[in-house]
Amino acid sequence: MKQRCLLPLALLLSNTALAAAPACPSAKFPVFLAKYADSIALQKTFTADSLDMSMLDLAAQPEPRPVNTQLAKGKLSYPLIPSAAVRKQQGLAFRIDEVTDKNARATLFKEDTDYKVSYVFRKERCWKLERKDDQSL
Repeated sequence: MKQRCLLPLALLLSNTALAAAPACPSAKFPVFLAKYADSIALQKTFTADSLDMSMLDLAAQPEPRPVNTQLAKGKLSYPLIPSAAVRKQQGLAFRIDEVTDKNARATLFKEDTDYKVSYVFRKERCWKLERKDDQSL
């Protein structure tokens, strides 16, 4: 009798967990990236629990040097990538530099300036942002 009760309960719990997991916006990276950039909710969902971040220390001597950190997802400031509307308003361009079956890299930049931020994604069940590299001067 106990086994009969436990099986439906286990199925209910596993179905609830599956229903709570958000669907991947797209397996195709260009489609995923467009949706990811335009949704803070998707950015919060599809960002690594600990994001690797790098930025230049412009005060370092004799020249700027990269400073690497890891931030927990809950400590990040969103949006990590500005929406298409904000990019257009600020004159920012966004390009996909590389896509393989499991990895992708995109760069946000502003023409004729030193503004350049790269984003590295890894795909398991869905794409996830793993690294943000701000190389702006």
